[in-house]
Amino acid sequence: MFDPAVEMEKVKVGITAPIISSKNYFADVEHYIPIDTLTEKALLAKQLDQLLVHGASTAKSQLIDKACTVQNCVVAEIDSLSSGSEVIYNVMLNLKAKLDSNEMPNNLDVVDLRHLVSTTSQLIGFDSHEKLFSYLQSVTGANLLGCIFLAHGDISLEMYTHPT
Repeated sequence: MFDPAVEMEKVKVGITAPIISSKNYFADVEHYIPIDTLTEKALLAKQLDQLLVHGASTAKSQLIDKACTVQNCVVAEIDSLSSGSEVIYNVMLNLKAKLDSNEMPNNLDVVDLRHLVSTTSQLIGFDSHEKLFSYLQSVTGANLLGCIFLAHGDISLEMYTHPT
């Protein structure tokens, strides 16, 4: 029904996180590089458009920034307010799945993440709208710049116009 007029090049989204906690989540994910074994050479060889990062040390962050700047790859370091990494990994998998897919509506792109990353110092992941709404209500004085909310399942507009 809504076929693109021009064939689009597939976006390459990579994920890196500490192997000890992430290998079960990302073992079969294309372009997964365990942060423990991440090198500048490995990053440059992947030629990624987007790299989703969690758990990088200062030294690894500098290595990632250097390699990704060379190839114009967007780096998005994602954190969570919860104590475990499961929420972050779910957010990373869902973002990658959305960016990799050709499903309609095609309303999220690397450009959107590039804009968010360039305008903020922190990306926080949530795995439920209740936690997101609670957080938004608790930070009344904060300067919040944007939000990506990937909703699926039984969704209605009323759910967003009358938060509980």
